Amino acid sequence: MMQQVEYTEPTCPLRNQTGSDGVQDFAAILARLSAEQYAAFQAERARCQQEFDQYIAAYGYHT
Repeated sequence: MMQQVEYTEPTCPLRNQTGSDGVQDFAAILARLSAEQYAAFQAERARCQQEFDQYIAAYGYHT
């Protein structure tokens, strides 16, 4: 479990951030993907979300 005091190198708190919070201009990066690349990205994102949901169902989510 991540602790509230965990930080990245530039001392940005990691807790309660989404992936897009950690990448500057994330939406612009996605907009440059081809349709095939974007579909692959969305498939991987869905797979990871499903894995995360299964973990939460098994172990809970403690804030």
